[in-house]
Amino acid sequence: MMVLVTGGSSSGKSAWAEKRLMEFGEKKRIYLATMIPWDGECRKRIETHRIMRAGKGFETLERPVDVLDAEIPLGSAVLLECLMNLTANERYRKDADRRKDSPEERIFQAVLWLRDQAEDLVIVTGEVFSDGGTYDAETAEYRRILGNLNRRLAAEADEAVAVVCGQARYLKPERVPKRHKKDEVHMKLIIGGANQGKLDVALELATGGEKKMASVEKEAAGGGAGLIADGSQDGEELAFQRKILYNFHEYVRRFFLNAPEPDGKLAEFLERLSR
Repeated sequence: MMVLVTGGSSSGKSAWAEKRLMEFGEKKRIYLATMIPWDGECRKRIETHRIMRAGKGFETLERPVDVLDAEIPLGSAVLLECLMNLTANERYRKDADRRKDSPEERIFQAVLWLRDQAEDLVIVTGEVFSDGGTYDAETAEYRRILGNLNRRLAAEADEAVAVVCGQARYLKPERVPKRHKKDEVHMKLIIGGANQGKLDVALELATGGEKKMASVEKEAAGGGAGLIADGSQDGEELAFQRKILYNFHEYVRRFFLNAPEPDGKLAEFLERLSR
């Protein structure tokens, strides 16, 4: 059993993940710790987690990088805490430039190996994609890698769970929308944080499931750019000629930066779009 648990800061995801692991019954329990105690705040968080799992039969393995080198007994129950730290550690490790494999692929393959070694695996990750902030290139790349890992591991997991205020929302099994007849016209609004796969869902809906895990760049390279109008670079007239409006918020942003009467411009755009 492989379980992916996500949630925001202080959402209760760690406590929920630990409880879920305990439900797998009596077996050797491994706490795979990935945090490096850089400062007092890190050390305080580590101590808090140690207190949480005290007396519950966990053996702690410190493994901030190179998870594949961890000694994981067959048939054990493993709690990986957490994917965010592991991603940062692998991304910024001293020898990162000399590695042939990417941090994303290295971590992904390591987690699949953990799943095969352990009888049960619970992975804690985090939701850091919805604050709408602007980040430097390094931070944006970190978020992209973590977002890709979350998506790929959620697809592999038996359970994918989002924890909010200590309450779990199960994200699987996925419910695929019913396809409409070809002569019907429907508008769908897709919203979510950065790096969460919004465009992939749009492409799947627009093509009847023929295109999955595609990016704008891949679409353009494959001759499919005619499907997409990108609000970050395309003119507004193109929005009325495409099946997918990508980065719709950038159209809105553009109106409020450039239009003399932005509210009226937006209302006109939306009215025409709905027609």
